[in-house]
Amino acid sequence: MKVRDLPDRFHIHPLLWAMLLIGYLTGSFAELLIILTIVLIHEFGHLTMAFFFRWRIKKVMLWPFGGVMETDEYYTRPSLEEYLVLLMGPVQHLWVYLAIHLLSIWNVLPGHILEYAFMYNTYLLLFNLLPVWPLDGGKLLFLFVSTYVPFKKAYDHVMIFSFWMVIGLVLVTVIYHWSTLHTILLACFLLYEIRLEWKRKHFVYLRHLLARLQNNNLFKQQKSLVVSPYTTVSEAAKGFYKGRYHTIHIPVDVERKSFVALEETDCLHAIFTDQKPFLRLEQLAKKI
Repeated sequence: MKVRDLPDRFHIHPLLWAMLLIGYLTGSFAELLIILTIVLIHEFGHLTMAFFFRWRIKKVMLWPFGGVMETDEYYTRPSLEEYLVLLMGPVQHLWVYLAIHLLSIWNVLPGHILEYAFMYNTYLLLFNLLPVWPLDGGKLLFLFVSTYVPFKKAYDHVMIFSFWMVIGLVLVTVIYHWSTLHTILLACFLLYEIRLEWKRKHFVYLRHLLARLQNNNLFKQQKSLVVSPYTTVSEAAKGFYKGRYHTIHIPVDVERKSFVALEETDCLHAIFTDQKPFLRLEQLAKKI
């Protein structure tokens, strides 16, 4: 995507348009404009780093309480790239704090406006770092978990954890009488996004495997897997870790410690090229 195409990628959710209209009618338009500005700065942080790594950006949806950068690059690129793209959003809040401090020194804006900007900048930063999908914190949690757990299992676990995390936070707000219409809307939004992601998890998993097949030269770390010869190639692929290239060892004679080795790409070709995901590893080994 080129820079001149960037404005076409931004979309404002109807709920945000409604809140801007309400803010104008109720005299709080300036506060809502500050919120929108902070959200834009946050998303531009993600976009800048994504541009640097030449990611394909589908769109950026702006909500009243944040934004979501939609891209097919997540979980198909090296983990370092993904960490940098994700972290660049929260980092922008540090510059916002600096700007607020300078504006207060120069007396450019009224004090109550700067206090509101400081408060919302803090809320948005902490909210986005919650370990809940699809927030930055949830995606960072997945990248961390996927270092120690195979991709598919890590993805499923993070989705389930995110669901119960939202439920737990809602219960806390109810118990301590902190719940408001805003918190209820936030919880509904997060649960809806988690549900959508859970429904498309198989597609995300297959996209990840296909990216592995097309870009296996990006993997520097090697990992060996010992798998039963009766295991299918699709089951073996569920044990693949993100960012590592796998050699699959099939035991032939356990007592003599004799193994047949298959490459990760052999399994992936069987799944995508030959379209035989249920082929047993022993059958694949004989073909190769």
